[in-house]
Amino acid sequence: MNKDKKAGSYYKNLIMLKHLTPEKTHQIKSPINNSKQLMTYSLLESTGWTIIVTQNQKELFSYLDQLTRVFILITFITLLLILMISYFVSKRVTFPLQKLRRAIGNMDLDDLSNNDFPVVDKDNNSIAEIDALNIAFTKMNHKLSHSFNELLIARSQELDAKFLALQSQMDPHFLYNNLTNISVMAEEGMNKQIVTLCNNISFMLRYISTQNKQGVPLESEIDYTKRYLDSMKIRYEENLTFHFDIPKEMNDIVVPMLIIQPIIENSIKYGLNNSPPWNISVSGKIESNKWRITITDNGPGFDPIVLEEFNHFIETQIDILHIPDLQINGMGLKNIYIRLKLLYQNDTFFELQNHGEKGVSVTIGGLV
Repeated sequence: MNKDKKAGSYYKNLIMLKHLTPEKTHQIKSPINNSKQLMTYSLLESTGWTIIVTQNQKELFSYLDQLTRVFILITFITLLLILMISYFVSKRVTFPLQKLRRAIGNMDLDDLSNNDFPVVDKDNNSIAEIDALNIAFTKMNHKLSHSFNELLIARSQELDAKFLALQSQMDPHFLYNNLTNISVMAEEGMNKQIVTLCNNISFMLRYISTQNKQGVPLESEIDYTKRYLDSMKIRYEENLTFHFDIPKEMNDIVVPMLIIQPIIENSIKYGLNNSPPWNISVSGKIESNKWRITITDNGPGFDPIVLEEFNHFIETQIDILHIPDLQINGMGLKNIYIRLKLLYQNDTFFELQNHGEKGVSVTIGGLV
């Protein structure tokens, strides 16, 4: 009893000393062991008593700590359950969408043309709307593939037709002039020359009538060109000379038809502006798995404007799917370049060079 009375006096003196406000919680030290306590007090007006309530702070907070730990554990378990439920629910939605995204990201024109594009399979665990989207995407791929293949076939047929039309041209003046030559030679009794000329023309007509968009051996193209020059030599006699230097290892190289003779035809056509003799040489070589053929003459050369225009044409014609529509009225240099481009694409080589008074050279080439 004395101990409680002593403690009461301690708390009462502390209230008066520190002017502690009633009905509020105050932190004080215990008079027994000097530990931290929480204290509040109230004054009863009817009796004049002072009621003081104290509680050890550590004991009070330990209980609150337990409640906090229990609350945190319950919260963690709840969040874990929510995350697991959210994962399984979202997986049913996002997994097929991720497959769609990967399929779309991996799809390109090669996939469409090869019918080898990524297909999104139906997932039995996915939501019905996502399954419908998967099926729609797969159908869209098939339709795109079918349309793309039809476009490629149509474009290929167009290019094939243009290729064959370009390669089948022969300058009609060549035939007119040689028919006139045959008539004159017949009157002069030049039977041997007539037989040679007729054989050459017959061979040349058979050659150009062969529709071969895949190309021909270079040996055949050289043979055709020699027969053309033999025919022209009958007309121009000693005023025209020509020389071929083609290595045997180049004979089997596949080249487009009519790529050498038309260049020589231009050389003769424009070389006649100079005084004879007219000299033409054809040389070939293979370097680094690439073939080159150079046709050289001693004519007046190309007009600088023509050279600039042709070089501009080569620089701008890089898409073989959008080649220009050329008139079928003779075998020009653009014609030859386009057919080389169709066969060799980026490996095509085409170069024109003026050599001043020494003539001009045209070099063409591709990949062996």
